[in-house]
Amino acid sequence: LSGDEPLTLWAVLDESVLRRHVGGAEVMRLQLDHLAGCAAQSNITVQVLPFTFGAYVAFGYPFTIMSFPGAAGGEVVHMDQLHSGLYLEREPDLRRYKLAMNRLRAAALDPERSRELIVKAAEALT
Repeated sequence: LSGDEPLTLWAVLDESVLRRHVGGAEVMRLQLDHLAGCAAQSNITVQVLPFTFGAYVAFGYPFTIMSFPGAAGGEVVHMDQLHSGLYLEREPDLRRYKLAMNRLRAAALDPERSRELIVKAAEALT
């Protein structure tokens, strides 16, 4: 995500990842500070889906859409599972997950407000 030609990343995170303590307050603060720093990079977009939104498409089903411009089979969806991962490459599956991602991006806070929320969550741990 850095260097001369960094990859582009667009992440939509549930607000719970900012609030659920893993590793203690100091570890959480450092992680959130790092996330806020990453979100300030021009090639990284981070949006937070606030608690106020309630249930949403893909709730509890994290997924990643990976695009490989110029490569054969240029897109794939990856879903983490308990003991493995699942890769989807069929066009109907790709369409469904792109639609889900678009809905998540539309429902989430904009990148600036998301970064502010991440910074406030980190500050609350000091």
